[in-house]
Amino acid sequence: VDIASRSVKTSHAPIANHGVADDRLNAAMTEAVQKAETQHRVQLMQSHIQHNFDLQTWHNARQMQILANEATKPKGPDVTKARPFWGMSVTDNGNDMKVTSMWEDGPAWRAGIRPGDIVTNVYGRPVRAEDEITDEQLKSKVGTPVPVNATRNGAAFNTEIFPRTTDPTYEAFPEYYHTGSHQKVELAQPATPAPPPLDVSKARPFWGMGLADNGNDMKVTSMWKEGPAWKAGIRPGDIITHVNGQAVRTDQEIKEHQANSAVGTSVPVQTVSAGAAQHRDIYPMTTAPDFSETPVFYDVKTHNKVELPEVTTARPFWGMAVTDNGGDMKVTALWEEGPAWKAGIRNGYIITEVNGQRVRSEDEIKVQLLNSKVGDNVPVKAAADGVAVTLNILTLTTDPTHSHTDYFYSTNEHEKKELS
Repeated sequence: VDIASRSVKTSHAPIANHGVADDRLNAAMTEAVQKAETQHRVQLMQSHIQHNFDLQTWHNARQMQILANEATKPKGPDVTKARPFWGMSVTDNGNDMKVTSMWEDGPAWRAGIRPGDIVTNVYGRPVRAEDEITDEQLKSKVGTPVPVNATRNGAAFNTEIFPRTTDPTYEAFPEYYHTGSHQKVELAQPATPAPPPLDVSKARPFWGMGLADNGNDMKVTSMWKEGPAWKAGIRPGDIITHVNGQAVRTDQEIKEHQANSAVGTSVPVQTVSAGAAQHRDIYPMTTAPDFSETPVFYDVKTHNKVELPEVTTARPFWGMAVTDNGGDMKVTALWEEGPAWKAGIRNGYIITEVNGQRVRSEDEIKVQLLNSKVGDNVPVKAAADGVAVTLNILTLTTDPTHSHTDYFYSTNEHEKKELS
């Protein structure tokens, strides 16, 4: 049976006799064809129904899975309710809201705004104060665009800021901005011209030493360590004799020389140290705080003041012994490098006068010694091989209390020279 052509193919020979038998055969054949066609249609329909059922079942199952996943998926917080962040600071520049700093790659930066731009409108409304821009920022929503009008170098432009948030609650969201991982860009300020240098020569000069009248001698009694006079080599106990080539005999004269000196300009000074004349150059400094950044500023707080130890009451020492040689006071022993030795006195010399007074006994010389004070220069007249000489003995002391001063003489460190 060929259902498509609705015919029956048979190998039987054609039926010659027509009649009832022929009609029955044709009816049977038609019935067979109809049954086969009906059965095929039923099979096709059943197959189609099964296919659709399977497809719908899979689709429904997929939809159910998606809904189940969505139902079990944790919902994040509503980022639109987070505090908005624009990432820029503005300053009132005389009714102009100038952008002075920005967070690189922040919302305003991404909108094309840069430091130095002038913000004129937000949401179409003019802004003329920092508080107005702050209010607009706080009213904005994270992720919702904010229209902004601005100018740059006089040229207007429009843009949109998409606010983000710095609330760590939203750090897993693309709207979160981490300030720690971005650089803050400040508006470059125009370079201010350097102030003119101060005229240090007009500053009050400072030498850093105190003096006292030691009987027409200007003795240095105190000094600032590392100060101008100290750096020149002057020390407490030195005698100042000349300043700028002029003799000085009073404290006031030295003060006038200091007041007339200029910071940084050398001042020639003549001194006597341990009986020896010395030339020194003092370079005045200043203690004025205006010059604290210059090398000529001297800070008295960071240096020690060195005082001259009080040795005038110490036991005086000349370092020589004399013997009565029939009315002549002959030197019979000397301490090497002692006061008398340094004055030029040697064994065998005859001492005739001390402080202008004739001496004819050991006791008279002892009285002159005990009446002298440590640091005094004592004039002495003597005869050396019959030749009269005038010398000056600088009185020292062997008192250990003053062992740290220039006037201390240690007998343990020197040899005593006897008259042979």
